Amino acid sequence: MISTRKYLGFSMALSLLFHLLLFTVANKLPAFQNTKAPYIPPKKKSLTLRSISESEILKKQSIKTKSDLSLKRNSQRLSASLKAHISKEIKTTVKPKDINLNHQKTLGQKAGIDSIKAPVKELPPNFYHINVKSPIKTKEAPKAKLGSPSGSLTIKQPARSIVSQSNSATSSTDINNQLGGQPRVSLRRSIPRISPPKINFDKKATTQSGRDIKSPLSGQSSLKAHKAEPAQMENFLTITPYTYIDTIDQIGYFKLDLQVNHNANGMHPIDKDIFFIIDSSRSISRKKLTEFVRGTLNSFSTLSANDRFNPVIFTVKATKGFDQFKEVSPESVKEARDFLSFFRILSGQTDVYNSIKPFVSDTVRENNRPIQIFLMTDGMSTVDDKKENPLLIKEITKDNNADISIFGFSCGENTNSFLMDFLAYRNRGDSLVLDQIENSNKDLTKYVSDRSEILVTDLMHRYSGSYPQDIFPKKLPHIYRNRTLSIYGTFNIYEESGLIQLLGRSSAGERQLIHKINFKKAKQGSSELAKNWAAQKIFHLIGQLTDNPNQEVLSEIYKLQQKFKVYIPYNLPKPQKRK
Repeated sequence: MISTRKYLGFSMALSLLFHLLLFTVANKLPAFQNTKAPYIPPKKKSLTLRSISESEILKKQSIKTKSDLSLKRNSQRLSASLKAHISKEIKTTVKPKDINLNHQKTLGQKAGIDSIKAPVKELPPNFYHINVKSPIKTKEAPKAKLGSPSGSLTIKQPARSIVSQSNSATSSTDINNQLGGQPRVSLRRSIPRISPPKINFDKKATTQSGRDIKSPLSGQSSLKAHKAEPAQMENFLTITPYTYIDTIDQIGYFKLDLQVNHNANGMHPIDKDIFFIIDSSRSISRKKLTEFVRGTLNSFSTLSANDRFNPVIFTVKATKGFDQFKEVSPESVKEARDFLSFFRILSGQTDVYNSIKPFVSDTVRENNRPIQIFLMTDGMSTVDDKKENPLLIKEITKDNNADISIFGFSCGENTNSFLMDFLAYRNRGDSLVLDQIENSNKDLTKYVSDRSEILVTDLMHRYSGSYPQDIFPKKLPHIYRNRTLSIYGTFNIYEESGLIQLLGRSSAGERQLIHKINFKKAKQGSSELAKNWAAQKIFHLIGQLTDNPNQEVLSEIYKLQQKFKVYIPYNLPKPQKRK
């Protein structure tokens, strides 16, 4: 038993010593090192074009003579011959970044090109081509269209160039986006340019809005220009708003003054045609007729350069000085002077309606030239079958298809001011009635001069606010260089602003004004502002009475008169009391 234990102890000690020896020997050995050589990829050999001998080329079936070897004289036949044998080998797909405008270098870097055994220097530049899925003819410029998938093209004026505005973030050199397909390299056509086409437009195409613009490169309609927005009128107008708040009725009144400023000095006034219609009937005294004629003759010098005029004398019927309008010149002025002097001694009854009607209903605008009528009369018709004032105004306004502006002038006593005022008010004009006859020709000359230069005609307006129905006048006159246009309206006292838009036409084209009226920052007006607004509305309502007599309209007129203390210088009928 004892010997057995000794034996086990001895074997265990021996085993321990053996392991200690192995551990000591293992620590003294050197560390393992990887002696395998690193992998070095073989260098790619650059591909170059090999030369081809004449004998090898003559073996091709499509080339039979040495004369066909001249690439300058017959490059297409050589291209077709080589294409039949190597087109499958040399076609390879490349990425857009691999394409270089250096044709020889680009093709020389691709596999399979060494099968072409022709000297590189002998190949013409148009021998190689980039073929795309959507091929573009090389002899015709690519058509640019508005709203194309890759972006939109707009015309920037006055510069005659095309500006590309793309919604994507791709570069302008990205061939997939520029040409619409994956590029491939082949020997088919000449390389097209990747840059957008430069199209030059003629002057008329860029200035005329809403027309097809034709490219001189393609000869076809390639772009359709958007209709240009009307030019703004704020550049040459000084806009001044005034406000007044009625604390009792809790309502606000405003006035917007539009006055032409110095920025309009370079604007050419609109060419127009003018009738000077003078009453020479028995009711017109010789002194008054002299003032009419003298003021008319002096007014010719205030007209614009290209304006045309025609003097007219009327009693029962009208007689024109010229068969047609004539431009202002020494000869035409002398002819008009002789004509007016001859009719000074005539007299007779007066028929205002039949004397004016032919010039309103039968006159047609030429080239959109505005037409003005300056009517010098007392407005007193003396014929038996005369038309009453409301019917006369209604009929003349109805026949005014050419939108003629009518201006009335008179002086002295016994003047039909109702006819003069409302005939002008309803036809884009106004009137001037003086108490004194003496030297009234100077007032007539200034009256015509202030209305001689039309900068914007055919005005229309639209108001966005609390009470758009309270904007007056409803039919705006023209914008003149020497006159202030005033627009009246009302607003809610809790409203901070309102928006008004005007649209008209100048000698250069359409014009518009979009103005925000800030009621808090406007100049403070007085109660006269509210009274002037009421007078404008009364004028509008009386104008409605001439079309359709109405007891409700008449009652509203008298309510406004009593509330705002407005004087009405006309003999209006009294409203009937309701039972």
